Amino acid sequence: MASSRRSRKAVEYGETIAGVLSSIDPDAAEAICVFLDEPMIDDEDLVDLNRVYFKQLETLAEDGEDIDLDQVTELAVRCERLLDVLDDSMPEEQQRLIQATVRYFVDNEDSEGDLDMMNGINYDGSVIEAVALGLGMPQILESTDD
Repeated sequence: MASSRRSRKAVEYGETIAGVLSSIDPDAAEAICVFLDEPMIDDEDLVDLNRVYFKQLETLAEDGEDIDLDQVTELAVRCERLLDVLDDSMPEEQQRLIQATVRYFVDNEDSEGDLDMMNGINYDGSVIEAVALGLGMPQILESTDD
């Protein structure tokens, strides 16, 4: 069933989204499709969602939760970079894909819960990477260690 939903979205939104959906885990792709259906959210609200989620994970890590804070920081920065390039002059497909990616990252209950499964954050990273590359923006993926 998920593949027919993905195919419908691929046709509806075009090659960029189709390429991203085909390059990520099918469960993650299904979750992204749900976020693609959402109404557009104000850019600043997306920035706030990203920052609040990062702070929540940072607090959990400080409280002893087993969270790779370096990895979470890297992903939050990558989402921030995606949001920095978000612009009304971009094709709607690209705007929706960036919004869906950030929404996927900040949703702890996406295809793999970020805190429930050791791979949850890894799935988020895979989605962010696929989107950055699908948009032709590999600079989004540059390390924050520099």
